[in-house]
Amino acid sequence: MKIIVKFSIWILFLFTYLNADVLKSIDKDIWLKLIEEKQYEKLDSKLQILQDKYIDDITKERTLLLALKSFENSSPKLEYMLEDWVKNKPNSIFAHTALGIYHTNLAFLSRGTDFITKTNQKQIAKMYAHFRKAKDELQFAIDKNPKFTVPFAYMLHIHMANGNDKAYKKILDKALLLNPLSSNIRYNHLSSLQPKWGGSLKKLKKFMANTSKLYEKNRVLKRQKGYYQYVQADILRLKKVFDKNRQIEYLNEAIKLNPNNEKYYISRGDSYYFYFKDFQKAIDDYTKALKLSPQNSYILGSRAKVYLKLKQYYKALTDVNQALKYDRLAPDLLRLRGKIYYETNKENKAFQDYTDSLIYGNSSNIAHTYLGYIYYLKKNYALASEELIKADAIDDGDAQDWYYITASQWHDRDCKFVKSAYKYKAKCDKERSCKQENLEWAIKSAEFAKANGVCK
Repeated sequence: MKIIVKFSIWILFLFTYLNADVLKSIDKDIWLKLIEEKQYEKLDSKLQILQDKYIDDITKERTLLLALKSFENSSPKLEYMLEDWVKNKPNSIFAHTALGIYHTNLAFLSRGTDFITKTNQKQIAKMYAHFRKAKDELQFAIDKNPKFTVPFAYMLHIHMANGNDKAYKKILDKALLLNPLSSNIRYNHLSSLQPKWGGSLKKLKKFMANTSKLYEKNRVLKRQKGYYQYVQADILRLKKVFDKNRQIEYLNEAIKLNPNNEKYYISRGDSYYFYFKDFQKAIDDYTKALKLSPQNSYILGSRAKVYLKLKQYYKALTDVNQALKYDRLAPDLLRLRGKIYYETNKENKAFQDYTDSLIYGNSSNIAHTYLGYIYYLKKNYALASEELIKADAIDDGDAQDWYYITASQWHDRDCKFVKSAYKYKAKCDKERSCKQENLEWAIKSAEFAKANGVCK
């Protein structure tokens, strides 16, 4: 009995030790500190150890991917650090890959999350510019070491985003030919097989079936389990009217098949938040996802959003600050923190965040709207109306926005307020949610200005 107990304790110690080693390897703080201190030799040697480990044991491949994802960060100073790493270690596949990952992230941030019809040409041009830089860096690493799967995975992201099917197929075929057991490549490919990206459930099912034949050779490939149900839930969500409960059932099935995939908890948390307004269940799912991916900016931001909805400002701010630590200028995160600051009467901090959010998210009516509100509070009426009009041009503003536009122009003795007042009235008639005293003031002021020849 004593022998069994001692053996069990030893196994537990070994598991904890090995697990701690993995957690240390994927700790973003460690990698970001190393590059900040310009410890390029150490960066290369540590990453090479991770590369060697998965060449010997394919199940350890994802550890290197997660370590390099530390550089999926929009901090402006990080670009100079990464370029300096490349300059000092020009033959380092890790330095080039890290810089490629950085630019891939900036490309997606520049593109934004709106539909392409609402994305301006400046954003699209910036996206392509970052993609070009990323491809050069990633291709260098692929040419240098075709067994290095991380740059292949990111190259697939880029070609899928560009809609370049031929280039995508070419890089996929090469990647799988050289690395048939790669979980990085196979799992990334699943995204392109979703119907919303031009794939189909039939193609998805077929590829997953082929991958399942390789489970014995690489158990990490089982990460794909539940992905079919995850996509079915996503397909439902894209419809204007859908069975919300069935969508949750699909996600429950996905989680049952694979309780170690954070994507499934994120998706279910999003559903509880957006469609069921069950904020506690959303928090629970985001928390479960964070246990699997503790430094994931998207998950931290998602949970912060729920805390903000519940007016738990301290918790919301803690989460969003942590998220921004790993993606310094992510527009959605900056707008989220801006809202927290705005609701807690920290207008100056909110102003800074909303301004910064426009660096990559150039097409944001939310940022322009709140900048307009803040300018109004500061009695800078010319800039208040300017920002709110910009917001309206991106996405048709509501009655409240037009009240502030009218009031700002009136304060500024700008005769445009007359036209704005009538637009405000039209919005009020449609929305039926305006304060009667505000509406009466706007129309009476416009009528008075016209009757007395002050404005035409």
